[in-house]
Amino acid sequence: MRKIALLLGILAIVMGCESTTTPVNEAVDPELTQPCEDQPELFDYEEDALYLSAPVRIEEGFLAIWRDLIRPFDNSWFIDQLEPGLFEVTREADISGTLFIEWNDSSITEKDLFCHGVRKAVVSRPRRGVAGNLVEVSGTRIETPGTELEINRIEVAADFGTRIYEDPLEMVSFPEDLLHLVAGEEVTVRVYGPPLESIVMLRTPLYNGQFNPIVMQDEGGYFEGTWQAPQFAGIYRAAADVLSHETIYDPDSAYEGVAWIIPYVVE
Repeated sequence: MRKIALLLGILAIVMGCESTTTPVNEAVDPELTQPCEDQPELFDYEEDALYLSAPVRIEEGFLAIWRDLIRPFDNSWFIDQLEPGLFEVTREADISGTLFIEWNDSSITEKDLFCHGVRKAVVSRPRRGVAGNLVEVSGTRIETPGTELEINRIEVAADFGTRIYEDPLEMVSFPEDLLHLVAGEEVTVRVYGPPLESIVMLRTPLYNGQFNPIVMQDEGGYFEGTWQAPQFAGIYRAAADVLSHETIYDPDSAYEGVAWIIPYVVE
């Protein structure tokens, strides 16, 4: 089984920025978007598409829902030089496509979707022409612009105890401060914030390597789902994927969703 990439689109690094924050267009200087040497697939929004597109069976009345995302995504890079050789890189992406809802009578409802994604990292790069190394990384936040859907926090509980996430864009030292799990251990995730009528899905590779998203259950004040960590060591990600009730059940309502994607390590 190939090592699954950590959570975000391949990050760019810049040397010698003259301004504090520099918007970067990949077409202007391709060197600014070279991959990091230690994680060549890190921060790839195309990998996020694998997580957010897999079909999910919501309940008995549905065959499945899935997303067909238009790729490549429209990316913007923002690079902030913190000190010589050290850069904070923010990658934003406009993500569009179609949500498909297939019912048991084989009819299909389609809805246009548009979301905005954000992720961050701190990268060290001693000089031009040298690929950078990750120092800190964040998770990803993807949401419909203007949505009132919110995730307030996520709790991840396993043998190590409980880890709480209150902001997916909070950066942590890479890789030592990522969430670390033991291969095959049972992991429970609780998502707080979405209205109780929301559809909340947990998306992450399962123990056997299969990618079968889990519909999280309303436990009275939060949503909960459990899975077994993959059996192979590597860097993975887990997504809490929320859709509004109206997105699924009201054919005249526009698409509305929010997702937090959290990187983790299996040892």
